[in-house]
Amino acid sequence: MVDERLSTHEIPTGIILAGGKGTRVGGADKGLLHYCGRPLIHHMLDILNPVTNNIVVNCNRSDTEYARLGYPVVSDATQDFDGPLAGIVAAGQVSNSAMLCVVPCDTPHLSSTVLSHLVVELRHCDAVYAHDGQRPQPLVCALRRSCLPSMADYLHAGGRSAIGWFQHVRGREVRFSNPQQFININQLDQLDDSNNNHLRT
Repeated sequence: MVDERLSTHEIPTGIILAGGKGTRVGGADKGLLHYCGRPLIHHMLDILNPVTNNIVVNCNRSDTEYARLGYPVVSDATQDFDGPLAGIVAAGQVSNSAMLCVVPCDTPHLSSTVLSHLVVELRHCDAVYAHDGQRPQPLVCALRRSCLPSMADYLHAGGRSAIGWFQHVRGREVRFSNPQQFININQLDQLDDSNNNHLRT
């Protein structure tokens, strides 16, 4: 549960990254695709809600559909699909929190405990990201809002890699030991046939 004793400034802003092209799912808006009976974005809201009640959705299309969820919706500064860092910068700029907690829209098995742990680790540094025990997962991360200018500068210089930015700012890696919860739903055969079968035609 979110600690209600915390001020708005102390509670992290949760950012869901749903602004990608959906290249591997036929160009569909991935956050709205159904997995286990519900849109992926709903799964991610369930994961974030125990950590924060302050959530922003980053998307670059389907604004109306995402807005119906009842959370602020923010698009990238450009229409060039500049990658997840552009989404973090855009969404982070509308936050009043000192801390940002970020997830992609396609990791429905992620534990809320992972995010809580990342936020706790942020007390000792400026930016942290998850490692699943086999590989880094830089889009499951937490950072201080004060890092946004550095991220924006990295983008303006042509940087697009999330792990590249974390290495640039010496972000701390936090290791976990359950790779299965970090699996991305990014293949058509992982989706619900009844709701998404139009993608296969």
